[in-house]
Amino acid sequence: MRELTFKGYLQQQLCELSDCNSKSLYKFARLAERNARLKNVLCLYLVNFVPDNLKNQLCKRFPYVAIECERLSSVPLEQLYGSLSEYATIYENYLNRKNTKANEDKIKALMQKRIVELQKEKGISNYRI
Repeated sequence: MRELTFKGYLQQQLCELSDCNSKSLYKFARLAERNARLKNVLCLYLVNFVPDNLKNQLCKRFPYVAIECERLSSVPLEQLYGSLSEYATIYENYLNRKNTKANEDKIKALMQKRIVELQKEKGISNYRI
């Protein structure tokens, strides 16, 4: 299984939030006029992963995209996720989804350690549990 990338996560979010099974940035931009969450994900995707010529075409056609992309491009990428809370949330959600298996493994290891401690303390076997 491939590791989830930020670009892949944003593409998944675009499809989920738009409720369409398309990869068309024009469709996403049209739907984002009425959907703030979709607009945030779309603009983040445009600024980071779309060639400038396509991004400029979308910005000319959809003024709200131009405003948001201008706002995003004025902030350096390293500071982007700390300074703008709506984008920090998107990035944190990406990290959560990416690290789900590792987090579950940590929880399982802690549970197993606690069960072994209780077995020794109470003197019971796995079968009795």
